[in-house]
Parts: sequence; C-alpha cells; structure tokens
Amino acid sequence: MRRRAKLNAGGPRLKARPIATYALAARRLETRYNPAMQLAIFSLRLLETMFFVGLAGSAAVVLLCFIEDGRKLFGEDEPTPPRG
Repeated sequence: MRRRAKLNAGGPRLKARPIATYALAARRLETRYNPAMQLAIFSLRLLETMFFVGLAGSAAVVLLCFIEDGRKLFGEDEPTPPRG
C-alpha cells in the first residue's frame, strides 16, 4: 500500500490567525490625506448632497405641476363669470 504524499510536506505550517491581526495590519496600511485633499473630499460630499436635494425638489415641483395641469385640462373647470 502506498502512502499519500502530504501537502506542504517540507514547508512551514500555516497557522490560523485571528481576524484582529489582519485588521491591525490594514490599519497600518491606511493612508492619511493632507488637509487640502480632506477639504476637497468634504466639498465634494457637500456638493453631492446639495445636488440630490435639488434633484428631489425638482421632482416634487414637476409632480405638482403635472397634477395641476391635469386638473386644468381634464377636471375642475374654473367657474365662468355670469353674463349680464
């Protein structure tokens, strides 16, 4: 009977490391931005937020105008002034 060859027979054994070890290594590799870049990122996020708030406001105005125009065209007519 032949023996099976062991995987990684002569090499170093791999040990299971806790996730915290990898998190600490990732923290060491984390980059720090200079103040000008931090300001640029902040202003980008601010402009992005303002854009989406404006987009939502515009959508609300379009919806309200659509409803108002629909009422004028198909529904409630304005009362006609009496002839006299």
